[in-house]
Amino acid sequence: MSFAVTGFALAVFGMMASGNAQTEPSPSSPPPSPSPMASATPEPMRELLLEGGYTLPKVYNNYANGVTGTGFSYVFAGAYRFGPWAVKFEERTDFFNSSVNVVGPPAETGFSTPDGGYSIVPPFSGRNANFDVRAEHNIFGPNSYAGVSYSETSTSYGYPILRGVGFGLEQYSDFTPFGVYGSVFYYPNVSGSFLQTDPTSLNFGKSFPVKFAQLKYSVESSLPISRDFYTYFGYGGYRMLVGTNSSENVEGPYIGFGTRLFRAGEAADEPNTTKIVQTVPNYPGYIEGALRFGGENAVGAIPSAPDTSGSYQFSAAYRGGPWAATLDFHNDTFASMSDPVNPVTPITEHDSMAELRGLISVTSHDLYLGIGLLHKSGNNGYSAQTGPGIGFSKLPNLVAHFSGYGSVFYYIAGATLNAGGVSTNETRRYLVYDYGLTYRAFRNAYLYAGFWGYHGEPANGTIDETHSAPYAGIGFRF
Repeated sequence: MSFAVTGFALAVFGMMASGNAQTEPSPSSPPPSPSPMASATPEPMRELLLEGGYTLPKVYNNYANGVTGTGFSYVFAGAYRFGPWAVKFEERTDFFNSSVNVVGPPAETGFSTPDGGYSIVPPFSGRNANFDVRAEHNIFGPNSYAGVSYSETSTSYGYPILRGVGFGLEQYSDFTPFGVYGSVFYYPNVSGSFLQTDPTSLNFGKSFPVKFAQLKYSVESSLPISRDFYTYFGYGGYRMLVGTNSSENVEGPYIGFGTRLFRAGEAADEPNTTKIVQTVPNYPGYIEGALRFGGENAVGAIPSAPDTSGSYQFSAAYRGGPWAATLDFHNDTFASMSDPVNPVTPITEHDSMAELRGLISVTSHDLYLGIGLLHKSGNNGYSAQTGPGIGFSKLPNLVAHFSGYGSVFYYIAGATLNAGGVSTNETRRYLVYDYGLTYRAFRNAYLYAGFWGYHGEPANGTIDETHSAPYAGIGFRF
């Protein structure tokens, strides 16, 4: 009996085992390997820039002959960069007091009107405002753009609004400390209509066209102070070029703060350096010479009188480590309105200006800060003048085929004015500027062209001397 039970149990167990073997799933095949993930698409560059600052302008127009701006003159700009495109607007507003050029009493302001007449009004406080908007497209490098622009220039004293369309180039900052950037835009025709509202004028109630070519420019540098904020400083303005018998020119230094918002792509990357990295000189120095032509002599000389024969300049530089030394000499000859000793007699004026500068590099962009020594002489009634100064220079990269350069220096010098048998001692101030472009045509020789000029004024007065002119020449690096 027990054997029967045992056999039956073994039989049942065998059947169960057999059933289990039949229902057990077959080994599964290995899972398919995952497909390789597609590489992430880089996010397009995006950045919103907003900045504003204070400017100390010099104002030139029919009512102000190189006066220093007053009140809170300001500059403001905003730009949105996205992918290869950029949209930007700029505004500068400058306040000034009109020149008193009519002997009183009462002392008044006399000026030429756009209809060819002349008017006299009491001195007044004026405002000039220039606004432009730009559409730009990247052309080479991550921060270089070309674009078109619409400009509008207005005033508070009845001068017509001047409007026009132009084109130009812009270099945006890469926000490495003291990197150099800026813009230049040219407007072939900015125009408006002047309505004569003076009831004493023969042209009362008539309208007259006013038009110019306009140049607007800026040279700037920036210094990041946090991830999203930076300070910036520069020099810029606008000039009305050849046109009708009046003008609206404003230019000057400025300083301010800016912010970077909504950054993505390349704009989200921080600069490679957050400290000053000095230039490593890629050539020891250069020597160069140029002829000057054209010219603008706005005060004490025939307006826009061209430089004549005998106008030239010479420059040299030596660089070693973070240090550099430069020498610049300019000689200008032009037609002056009158002899300062005998004001009824026109003369040919001769001016010479030499600058010796000691510089130290503050960035890897060939940008230097430094001190200078100015020596100026001429036949305009002033004694030879010598004095110290301070400023910055952007030296050219003469290894590259093309390179920009520029400088702005401010000097103070003592002078003696000898006029009418009377000698007067005074302290004078000079703002000397230079900017241009080099083209290395051969291994060690290059061509260069630019624009150089200066403003001079007594320490407690307005500009009474200015000269500027373009030039072109040849140089050799060594």
